Amino acid sequence: MSSTGSRRPTVTRPRIPDVETVPSALRRTADLHGDVEAVVDRDARLTYVQLRREVEDVSAALFARDLRSGDVVAIWAPNWSRWALTALACMNVGITLVPVNTRYKAEEADAVLERSGASMVFVEDGFLGVDYSSMVMSNASSTRPPRSSRSAPSNAWGSLLAAAGDVDRAAVESASGLVAPGTRTQVMFTSGTTGAAKAVPLTHGQAVGLYSAYSANLGLRAGDRYILVNPFFHSFGLLAGLLSCILRVATAIPVPRLARPMSSP
Repeated sequence: MSSTGSRRPTVTRPRIPDVETVPSALRRTADLHGDVEAVVDRDARLTYVQLRREVEDVSAALFARDLRSGDVVAIWAPNWSRWALTALACMNVGITLVPVNTRYKAEEADAVLERSGASMVFVEDGFLGVDYSSMVMSNASSTRPPRSSRSAPSNAWGSLLAAAGDVDRAAVESASGLVAPGTRTQVMFTSGTTGAAKAVPLTHGQAVGLYSAYSANLGLRAGDRYILVNPFFHSFGLLAGLLSCILRVATAIPVPRLARPMSSP
């Protein structure tokens, strides 16, 4: 009778990433795999070179709105390419991102915006039949100016980008180069099932390190197409989804909502 003995199984560990921030990860992928499709959705079909270019444009547009590293920007919208562009632009220049649950009511969202100190809110009006801009305007705290003057609904996207042309791109590039592993990338709020939603900060180094290991163990490969049904306002959609695609040179296919199943005949 043969015996297998008590040898330990071989464990293959993911390769330590050679990038430590989100902008450096995007630059690396665009430089090495620029022709690979990065994002495909209803309004966009972007290669990694095109994604990087558009992220830089949105970064400049944020600078045109006097936003800088350390400021806070919220996104209250469903999965789509503009969500990805705005989030990556914030991360590109050290602005802290605050994703907001699209199912929140006005009071819930305002609590998150108030606690996070968000100075701009990007919204997508009409999703699920909701007027998010009106909720931001009407529920602003009486102790501070309403955020409506700095909200950016989807129909203002063109005017937002138009302002980027007046911005010194060298300043944007310099800000991107200063983003470090310890720079805060985002603050996510828990679901609040056991009380008020809790703020959870995350740095670039934490996000890139964790999801480099996650995506390698998941088996995500270059050229894979990753359907992102999990919402970007959750780390499952934003980090395990979008960021993992950037790290592994996969194509992100954001889905705003799942279609209702057909009824049985």
